[in-house]
Amino acid sequence: MKFDVVIGNPPYEKNMSSQFFTLGTDLLKRNGYINMITSGTWLINKQNTQTRAKLADELNYASPYLSTSSESYSQMSILVKPSTLYLLISTW
Repeated sequence: MKFDVVIGNPPYEKNMSSQFFTLGTDLLKRNGYINMITSGTWLINKQNTQTRAKLADELNYASPYLSTSSESYSQMSILVKPSTLYLLISTW
């Protein structure tokens, strides 16, 4: 079964964000959206290199949000699985 929207808030433990992103992407229809509220560290953690590569191949960023307050380092990622795949390069 595939979904138009997948929303998740994985536990802030080791590699859980990676597993949620992988499963969420697999469950997503073309032109569907995935929204994950995660620790911002998955963007730079070496353990998540393969997941980031998979996301770059299959999804496009629709709207990244990053909170860098002193109390939290969280990120809300909204990504879309396009019907036609193309390369999107983002630097930040």
